[in-house]
Amino acid sequence: MLGIALYISGGFYNTRALQLVTLTYVLCVLGVILRKVHLADGLGRRLTAFVLAAGLAYQLYRLFLDAVSWRPVVLILLVVTALLFIKSETIELPWVRLVLLMALLVPHFMIGLSAIRQLVNPNFDVYWCHMQSLDALLKGINPHTLTLAYRPGDEVNYPASYVFGGRVHIGFPYPPLSLFLALPGYLLGGDYRYSSLAATTLSGYFIASARPSRISFLAAALFLSTPCMLPVLKMGWTEPFVVLLLSATVFCACKAPRCLPWVLGLLFAVKQYAIFAGLAIFLLPIESETLRGYAILVGKALLLATAITLPWALWNVNGFINDVLSLQFQLPFRMDALSYLVWFTYNTGVQLPAAVGFLMMAPAAALMAWRGARTPAGFAAAVALIFLSFFVFNKTAFINYYFFVIGAMCCAVAASGAFGSGRAQEAQSFEQRAGEKQG
Repeated sequence: MLGIALYISGGFYNTRALQLVTLTYVLCVLGVILRKVHLADGLGRRLTAFVLAAGLAYQLYRLFLDAVSWRPVVLILLVVTALLFIKSETIELPWVRLVLLMALLVPHFMIGLSAIRQLVNPNFDVYWCHMQSLDALLKGINPHTLTLAYRPGDEVNYPASYVFGGRVHIGFPYPPLSLFLALPGYLLGGDYRYSSLAATTLSGYFIASARPSRISFLAAALFLSTPCMLPVLKMGWTEPFVVLLLSATVFCACKAPRCLPWVLGLLFAVKQYAIFAGLAIFLLPIESETLRGYAILVGKALLLATAITLPWALWNVNGFINDVLSLQFQLPFRMDALSYLVWFTYNTGVQLPAAVGFLMMAPAAALMAWRGARTPAGFAAAVALIFLSFFVFNKTAFINYYFFVIGAMCCAVAASGAFGSGRAQEAQSFEQRAGEKQG
């Protein structure tokens, strides 16, 4: 539903698209409230698989029309068809999982590679600031000392105090980890978007592998074929890195709990808003589900995030504060954002403050604390609902932000895919922790 909204609007304000976002929002809230109204396990899994398959049918059709080559899309379609008909016991075989994974990830990588090569040097500020910042970094120049060119008419999208002398006085507007993750693609292929493509491919792996099942593979296919995937890759937004680290966090919560604090720290460090994923931290199953246990988890995560970010900030304190912190609060209200605030302004003439988005995260977090499953899937679902609330009530809500929400939703579905109910997952998580303590 959310993917369709982004496809028909390009992530910009559109009444029909906002209606679909609203429907997505309502379904998410109802899904949380009705979580403990269980269907039989088998029926629940079949219904979930049917819904995922229906969504995939639409998405693969759109991808077939948009992709440069149709052959990789057909391969993904064959994998999805196989997933619907082969037995669950067959999917549990390691070699079958490997074949299915490769048949999903390789076509996605091929499609993304073609899309990036099709659009060389996109005329877009996010792309420009990444490329010039990476070039500056390799020359030993602090990216926060740079300025940015802009297209005529685009100056209204920046704070007026930042635009003078024919330039926008913004350097690199994201935390340093985002730039570090972009560096391999720039070094190896001359374009950091190859790093973004690697990030989405790895995200597909983590989504499918956190709790391998028919559902998790379908959820991974849904993420990899979402209609906003190619626009996000082509334009070079940073959200593929955020989805990568969220999916890795969920994967570690399921498979490698000792790595969880450190991967969570990377998530906190990758983009400014990612720190608010901490509002869902209480849903992560950890060995000691006490206040002290969660404090240790968050403390380790914040320690790593600080260790990555602080040295960079000290390189140019004023530039870092100007680009990474102050800018976010001074960005103008965007009347083309896919947001309730824009709808309200169009219909009343009143412009609500951006603080509304921050405030709306609180009831979402409270609802998840009340009804959410204390499992990796519950954590991902909470992240999806919290950030959907944040973005849809924000002054800047575009395709890249909703792409992250779609990734979080797919993580949630995939991590719950091996079980029919939240209670089963909670029991399984308890057994895992008990086994760890005995070991």
